[in-house]
This record gives sequence, structure tokens and C-alpha cells, in this order.
Amino acid sequence: MISARFALSALLTASLLAACGDGSSGGGPNESPTNSGGPVVTTPALLESLPLDLASIDYAAVLAFADQYTSGISFPIADYGDGVEGSSAGEKKLNPQPTFWAPIGTPVLAPITGVVVNVQEIYSGDFTIMYAAMGGDTQGPVWETEHVLNPTVKVGDSVTAGQPVAEVSDYECFYSKEKFGNDALCNTGLGLVELGYLVGGTVPTHYCPFGEYTSPAALPTITAQLDAARALIESIRGKNYFKQDAWATPNCIVIDGIEG
Repeated sequence: MISARFALSALLTASLLAACGDGSSGGGPNESPTNSGGPVVTTPALLESLPLDLASIDYAAVLAFADQYTSGISFPIADYGDGVEGSSAGEKKLNPQPTFWAPIGTPVLAPITGVVVNVQEIYSGDFTIMYAAMGGDTQGPVWETEHVLNPTVKVGDSVTAGQPVAEVSDYECFYSKEKFGNDALCNTGLGLVELGYLVGGTVPTHYCPFGEYTSPAALPTITAQLDAARALIESIRGKNYFKQDAWATPNCIVIDGIEG
């Protein structure tokens, strides 16, 4: 599902970050440029909430449609760094944003406490919402909930982590029509949202949001929520479906940045 939209999503994100300030002239993901061009360390907003209340999702009902989602990535949670089918030569691309499927209408939650820096309709007819630290440098890293519908916030609004800001997108219907020329995925009642932590440039670089970019106070809760959801999914899809023993960390398949 994800590989076909990598290029479009990368171009979109680059343009959105350019509007906010792309951060390309200073250091790594926790740095932003000074007026003299040298990097200064900034404190980015840290993740405090997943974009969905995973405990509220009926995964047994969601997984009834699993056979229709055979894109080479895990379903209904595709983690950061999940392998995605690439070219006909067998290349693998890596998923740059954790992706969560849920029933249409499921509320999307603000991932951080901060300010909304962008709300924009994107190529698929749905929306992306970007967030940064309150009073932070807009040339630093931003958080993103991509592929949402019915946003209830606007640029400049303050948000609190866990606050409902939109609903999951019907992106799969768009994808089904664009990729397969049919509406098969329009009838599942499922939507999705992607969570991104990224720094700009001509091609933005994403980083795994779960770990050093997560609030230490929130990390145990977020990890427990992810573990519970994965355990429930594995009880249906099979033990070790996610193959976490091979992951770089408990919540990140890889820890390197992923461009796109």
C-alpha cells in the first residue's frame, strides 16, 4: 500500500516543510540554524500520545479484511522501517511513518503538546496536520499526522497531546482506485493515519518516533499500548507475526533515518 505513494508523499512533505522552514542549514534532527548559520541544539516537542486510542479498536473486526491488505507490510499496524515491496528487481523500501488502520470515523489524536504549524489538503484528497513545540523554531523537527479527514484545528492553534484533532482517512479508497482501478478497498469501512517525526530538506528525513523522541514520562504508557495491540493482533494473525526479536529496539524495526 505504501510504496506507491512514497514519491508523492515525499514531494508533498518537502513543500510543506519549506513553508514552515526546512532546517536544512543546521545539523541533525535536534538542531536548528542560528542567524550566523551555525547549529544550535533545540529541544523538540517530544511524543506524548499515539495518534489513535489503540485500546478502542476492535482488531478482530479490522482483521476480517486482512486478505485484502497484502502489500508486503504488516497490517493493521505497519511500524517504522517495515519493509515495503519496491521495484520489480525486488528492492525493499522502508516505511518512514508508522501506519495505523482503524474504522472510518476513529478520532485522530494530537501526538504532542504544542502548536499546529500546517493543515493542508494533500494529493489523496485528505489532509495532513503538522505540529511543533510551542514557541519553538519552525526550522526544527516537526510532527505529522498524515492522511486524516475532518480536521478540527487550524494553523496557530495550541494543542494538547491526546486531544482529538481529526478522523482517520479513507485513503485506501483513493489508493484502490488509483492503483487497481476498482473500489474494492472503498467497502471495508477502514481508514488509516500515519505518524511522522521528520526534519526537512529537499527530501525530508523521518526518524522512528518511539524512543529518544518520546517523552520519558509517556514512553512506558505508549510502549504498553503498542505491546497490547500487537499481542492482540498476533493472537489472531499468529505468534511472532511482527518478528520483534529482529528489531533494532522494542518499538523500532530500524533506528536510522529514512528519506522520503
